[in-house]
Amino acid sequence: MPSLFATLMVVAGAIATTTIAGCGPQTHSNLPITVHAPMRSASRFSIPRIVCLAPSITEVLIDLKCRANIVGVTTADGRERLPKGVHYVGSLMQPSREAILACNPTLVIAVSGISGTSQQWLQNSRIPLLTVSTNSLKDVYQSIVQIGAVVNRRTLAHHIARQMREEIEAVNSVTTRLKAVRVLPLYQVSPIYTSTRSSFIPNEIAAAGGTCMTAGVGEDGTTTSENVLQYQPQVILCDTRILKAVKLMPGWQTSVPAVTTNRYYWLNRDDEALVRPTPRIALAVEHLALFLHPHHSAAVSRAFRLAQRTFTRDKSEKKREAQ
Repeated sequence: MPSLFATLMVVAGAIATTTIAGCGPQTHSNLPITVHAPMRSASRFSIPRIVCLAPSITEVLIDLKCRANIVGVTTADGRERLPKGVHYVGSLMQPSREAILACNPTLVIAVSGISGTSQQWLQNSRIPLLTVSTNSLKDVYQSIVQIGAVVNRRTLAHHIARQMREEIEAVNSVTTRLKAVRVLPLYQVSPIYTSTRSSFIPNEIAAAGGTCMTAGVGEDGTTTSENVLQYQPQVILCDTRILKAVKLMPGWQTSVPAVTTNRYYWLNRDDEALVRPTPRIALAVEHLALFLHPHHSAAVSRAFRLAQRTFTRDKSEKKREAQ
């Protein structure tokens, strides 16, 4: 049975598509989104009851100040930041049709490549469906803007996406001058499950000053022990719960640099920020860069903080100009 991280990587390596489906087709603004649902006006409409079919969608909506509009989530979501009375609609990969309908949603938001069966019947129902892609960092930025557009938080969404991009680019401006560290994201070991090429995870690793093993990795993220031994990863990204199994892999204790030097970066730190396509990705990239390049931590932190201050100052200046 795939672990939570393996499941999240199915999300990360999903097929790109962005549509809202329901009744008769209409277009909404200039975004690459097709709306199949009755609209209250040509330019804006309210979405008061939302079901989120991935934890990352829930987090983005909360960041967009739409917490009170969330009526349904999957069991992969924690309760920490959820509104009171929210309903669970099943697992990440198999949400319940009946549970979704019981929420009486006016919008369902999903990530492409997961809950495939549910997405198919939702597309044939009268419930509007927005499906966003997270195949790359660029897709992650765009998905936030797309969600913001359908919940009338367009300006805030653009601000969040721009800040993420500028902070990640600031980190990369330092790490791009350094020797890249060979990194292996590892979600389970039986079978060995890692990130695919069509995922935002390799983008994050590259921005943090690493390279990700993609050669010899299947479309489903599986690979072989021989492939890992050949790649010679210097750092392994994994959950603390599989560490013992990693160390027991045949030949790894003596032949895989990350294992022999005990260099592991915990994926379940920072509330799984590195593997969730949310605004917290920027901070996760900074933390990973600090781990991969400890001798350059001051330069990385300085660049990241400067990007934060610059963005905040520019935002304040624009607000004053508008007044």
